[in-house]
Amino acid sequence: MWKPPAPPAAARRGSETPLSDMDGGAAGSARSLAWTPGEIFQLVRESPEISRSELARRTGLSPTTVASRVESLLERGYLGERGTARAGRKPRALSLNPDWGIVIAAHIGSRHTRVCVVDMTGQILTVEEHAVAAAPDIEDELAWLHEQMEKALAALPGDRPPLRGIGLSVPAPVDASTGQIVGPTLLHSWNSASMTPRFEEWYGVPVIIDNDGTLMARGEHRTVLSGVDSLIYLKLGAAIGCGIVVNRNVHRGHSGGAGEIGHMPIRSEFSRRCICGRDDCLEAAFGGAAIIEHLRERGHDISSTEEVVALASRADPDALEITRAAGTAIGSAVAVLADFLNPEAIVLGGLLATIEPLTKNLRSAVYARSLPLAVRDVTIRESETAENASTLGAAWTIIDHVFSPAQVNAALGV
Repeated sequence: MWKPPAPPAAARRGSETPLSDMDGGAAGSARSLAWTPGEIFQLVRESPEISRSELARRTGLSPTTVASRVESLLERGYLGERGTARAGRKPRALSLNPDWGIVIAAHIGSRHTRVCVVDMTGQILTVEEHAVAAAPDIEDELAWLHEQMEKALAALPGDRPPLRGIGLSVPAPVDASTGQIVGPTLLHSWNSASMTPRFEEWYGVPVIIDNDGTLMARGEHRTVLSGVDSLIYLKLGAAIGCGIVVNRNVHRGHSGGAGEIGHMPIRSEFSRRCICGRDDCLEAAFGGAAIIEHLRERGHDISSTEEVVALASRADPDALEITRAAGTAIGSAVAVLADFLNPEAIVLGGLLATIEPLTKNLRSAVYARSLPLAVRDVTIRESETAENASTLGAAWTIIDHVFSPAQVNAALGV
């Protein structure tokens, strides 16, 4: 199974911002002078194998107070002890208890679904993956997704740790205040749907839901690019979207609608009526679904983005013409974002990002149409988390929620 290349560094203060409806004590919240158990726990997450004496030094608390806070975390299973300070003495080094629990993270795409069981350090343990179209009826989709979650849990070896939360990634805007899918989306019948209540009822754990582009940015940042201050993650699949990280925080906007680059207006001979009702949106011209239609109009009997990739790899003239035009248009839109955000990295994810003529034109357009200072130091790179990006983002979002100081303190009765 896929494993993060390095221990997570983004448990730092201010590294993540949970959904507004899942607040209540993010790792980035201000710490009190009292240094509650939840805040002590965050320090241990940031510095695995830390000792009690080092915790006392960093917090300014007395050794007795630190011992009391740590003991409460040990008793509830949040922490474990490793190593020995001296032969014959009780182990003193503190770390996150790997057996404390697991989370489920699910990416629901318009044509593909991936369900993962993830431990509390971000390691993917089991995967259920299916190349099937999402069900038009939301109730049918929820029931089917529940079955895949049960299969993923059943695939775990040995005794199953407690399930602590669920993260859902969907290809649509999500209202940050309600968790509702608000559209526009390729899955028209899902507009205004709420997915979280059913899973909360079935599993009795916290459930979060967010847009896939936002979660892809979070997943890539947490597991690969934690040292990067700002990035744009481009999702180039059936639809076009992006996630944004600014000052090491995922930027969702006031209502959760940030990153809808697919609805930036463009002028192109390939423009079509968009699902949002306009005629000049980037996604309607050059999203994967749109490119399929352009190629079908030219006589190609295809129905998937994979077939677009295959045609381009064989240097089919129609596929090359359309994907090159797509790269230039998408890159021009990204150039606008680059001028606004001055990112350190631009990450390309999704199947269309594997088409070399498209990405070549995209890169050229970004550099040609941005102000030099905005892209002087930027790196444009392929996603390293690839198909796991959104599931890892969903996993880290729910992990950070259940491990937030407020949630830990509430569990301890503080």
